Amino acid sequence: KYSTFEAFVNAVGTQLPIIMIAALSIGSEAGYLMLAMQLLMIPMVFIGGAVSQVYLAHAPEKYHSGKLRKYTYQCIFQLIKVGIIPLVVICILAPMVIPYIFGAVWQRTGEMMLRMLPWFIMQLIVSPISMALHITDHQRIALILQIIGLIIRVGGVWLFSLYSINYIFEYYAFSSFLFYSIYFIVVCVIINLSHLNFNYKKTNV
Repeated sequence: KYSTFEAFVNAVGTQLPIIMIAALSIGSEAGYLMLAMQLLMIPMVFIGGAVSQVYLAHAPEKYHSGKLRKYTYQCIFQLIKVGIIPLVVICILAPMVIPYIFGAVWQRTGEMMLRMLPWFIMQLIVSPISMALHITDHQRIALILQIIGLIIRVGGVWLFSLYSINYIFEYYAFSSFLFYSIYFIVVCVIINLSHLNFNYKKTNV
């Protein structure tokens, strides 16, 4: 009922701003952005994807035993220890390495990757644990969060373009970081509430 629309809204919120940037910006800004996103997705797929599969395999059991909060925080700390360092290293080196690999004309891609670092750090942390909303039967909240992300990113890019096209990418990077930060806060609140609810039911049995 909710997950299909959630996936659709998430895809629109991610891809439509790139199309808008391509239409509104000067030069090859969208091309640089697409390459930057593809390169940053490499550690996301290997690290975030692996943790996501492990989390989804064990989280339902942890939820029913009242240990979801502890398990989720353990996964977050693992992501921070294992995933953030490669992302930071890649983004710091990108402005220097990208021109040698792809040519000097792609220098802008390296600069974008460095500015996208906060966004992808939050996405790396949030993506695996976002399934906590489904496990705790809060699919509607997950959909609402994706709609909020769509408004923040697409609506913001459009409004920003009315005043200046020079920093549209910077706004898109910031809005994506803001979206995943909001998502992270909501997931933490939900798992804490579910933990309190479990303890309350256990006390009153």
